[in-house]
Amino acid sequence: MENKSMLGIGIIGIGIVGERLLQAFKDHPRTEVVGIFDANEKRLVEVGENYGIEIFYDSIQLIESRKVDCIYLAVPPKFHYSLAKEIIKRGKHIICEKPLANSLLEAEEMLALAEQENIMHAMNFPTVYRPSFLTLQNHVKKGFLGELTRIEVQCYFPEWPRSWQNNNWIKSREQGGFIREVFPHYIEMIQRLFGDIENVCSYIEYPSNEDQCEKSTVAIATLIDGTPILFNAVSDIGMKENLKFTLRGTSGVLHHKNWTELWRETPDIKEQVILPSENHFTSFINDIIRNFNGEPTRLVTFREGVKIQMVLEKILEGCNCRKF
Repeated sequence: MENKSMLGIGIIGIGIVGERLLQAFKDHPRTEVVGIFDANEKRLVEVGENYGIEIFYDSIQLIESRKVDCIYLAVPPKFHYSLAKEIIKRGKHIICEKPLANSLLEAEEMLALAEQENIMHAMNFPTVYRPSFLTLQNHVKKGFLGELTRIEVQCYFPEWPRSWQNNNWIKSREQGGFIREVFPHYIEMIQRLFGDIENVCSYIEYPSNEDQCEKSTVAIATLIDGTPILFNAVSDIGMKENLKFTLRGTSGVLHHKNWTELWRETPDIKEQVILPSENHFTSFINDIIRNFNGEPTRLVTFREGVKIQMVLEKILEGCNCRKF
């Protein structure tokens, strides 16, 4: 892949999540945000003026800009497939938000097209660049857990959608909900640490309004070696948001809490781990640059995205679903 001294970035979709990475690209010395597009023209003009970035009223014109090397695709999931095809067939590199697509079939075709065109394909999974996860990963490699006996994911939300991301698509059954929006982070962490997830079965509770996303779910699965995995999530409950990823082993237990905290526990101690101060977005962009330089990276590619999509679809299929 071509070594680039400065990478030209185009951004399609500038909601809350898209704006976070926009700021990171703008701050990085090796990336330049060439232009942005959003279907919401008011939002597009506002962000363009705030950041001093050229705005495009047509996504294809942005994709085709000669200054653009790579497109960051941050639109709702149902639009990933159609836009990704336009990006890939024009030979542009792509960073996609999660989940990769709105179906496994779409995700698999996106991967096949990206590999056929020999472009860089990556996904924005900032959690795997956070010091909390990297330190947890080091504990696992050094044998802190002993023999792994169980993996648990707990997600409790006082409301869904969350106040900072309250929009129509994220509360829709078609493409929203915390299973699609939050679970991919944990699925990626599990599969990065321990390999593929299989034997998925879930129980999902939906509201009576068939347009609205899930209210709660309990899902069970296993690693290939049979280690059990439990997903437990519920919204609209009387507590602060609490997200926890727990690895239980014969020698110790690790708790990854609310994205940024890591706790370790043995029969004798329970303590919070002091973490280094690092900007995970900067680390992510550094890896994108390394990829162009032919160096090894920790990037989550479309190949991992397809594996995540497989697990998501099995959870969403449900063994038994109930409407309130």
